[in-house]
Amino acid sequence: MKNVILITIDTLRRDVLGCYGNRPTLTPFMDSIQEKCLRFEKAYATGPYTQASFPGILTSTYYLEYGRQMMLPAGKTLISEAVKKEGVITAAFHSNPYLSEDFGWNRGWDIFY
Repeated sequence: MKNVILITIDTLRRDVLGCYGNRPTLTPFMDSIQEKCLRFEKAYATGPYTQASFPGILTSTYYLEYGRQMMLPAGKTLISEAVKKEGVITAAFHSNPYLSEDFGWNRGWDIFY
């Protein structure tokens, strides 16, 4: 089984990362793992700001379906729930207060911090 790590960093520009041409000394860890990773040359957000982008990243849906408070509806399947059905152990570590159990985003994760 392969490991999957989704790294999202708010407002990180690609030109800061060594693996995209900057000095490797600024981002040594990211640069050290990039050769073993799937790396995208272009990424597009499904929402105009961080909180509005969570639905697209974690449920493959548009933020307009969630209302102003971005509560996760019971009927939406999170990526954590989808891969868990395939036997993948899931963990989520975040620092954004809107990506919390208060909004339902903790559902389906084995470990959620």
